[in-house]
Formats: sequence, structure tokens, C-alpha cells
Amino acid sequence: MNLFGASLIVVAGFYIGFLKASEIRRRVAALRGVCTMTELIRNEISSRRTPMDELFSMLQKSGPKTTESFAASVCDRLKSLDESSFSELWNESVSENLSCLPQRCTTALCELGASLGRYEGSKAKSKRKNVHRTLRRAEPYRSARLGLITEEKWRLN
Repeated sequence: MNLFGASLIVVAGFYIGFLKASEIRRRVAALRGVCTMTELIRNEISSRRTPMDELFSMLQKSGPKTTESFAASVCDRLKSLDESSFSELWNESVSENLSCLPQRCTTALCELGASLGRYEGSKAKSKRKNVHRTLRRAEPYRSARLGLITEEKWRLN
């Protein structure tokens, strides 16, 4: 009976470890997809000045697989842009589709959504700079999550 109990504990430990590893893999894939998506957004805005509806339609079709549902959600919500602001649409899509990300990352994405919402106004050049500044502020988090800097350096920021 003791042997059965010990083997049950070992099997349960393996199962919990497997679930945790699966969650971490999913989170890393989502972070990589978000990083790729933000780079594509930055490139499209700075080089081609792509309108938001075209940008998210393009991301839905040819963006990272892990962010397809997010891009589709934003693209669908853009049809109701007159009823609510872009940042509200963006934040709703973040909370629905990227809930596996840590709170700091979703906060950075919400800030990016607020910057992107102001992108299509009359002062587009300064607003694009604000988007670039927000992306640069999110860069240390990206590096920290991908294991490129140590925890001590992350705490200094």
C-alpha cells in the first residue's frame, strides 16, 4: 500500500510538471507572437503608413499564428469604431485573446493600443513617435521574458 501511495505521488508530480511546462510553452509562444506582431505594426506604420483596418486585416491573414485570433478580433471590432474608441476595442481584444500573458505585458499592450488609437489623427508623425517610444519601453520586458537579461537587471528598470 505504501508503494502504491508513493507511485501515485510521483505520477501526480509528473502530471503537474507536464501541465506547467505546457503552460510555459504556450506563454512563450504567445510572447514571441506578440513581439513579432508589434514589429510588423511598427514597420507598417513607419514605412507604409497603413490604415488600421488594412493593417489588422493583413495581420489576421499573414501575421503570427499565435496572434491571429487577436488580429481577427481587432479587425472585427474596427467596424464599430464609431461607437467606441480604438483603445477600448484594442483592450477588449487583449483581454479576450491574450489572457495567458502576464499582467505587465498586457499593461504594455494596452498602452500600445492607446498610442495606436491616436495614430490616425492629424499629427500622425508625433503619434508614430509615441508608438515607437511605447515599443521601446516594452523591449526590456520582452528581453526579460525571453531570458536575455537577468532578474537583477530587470528589477533595476
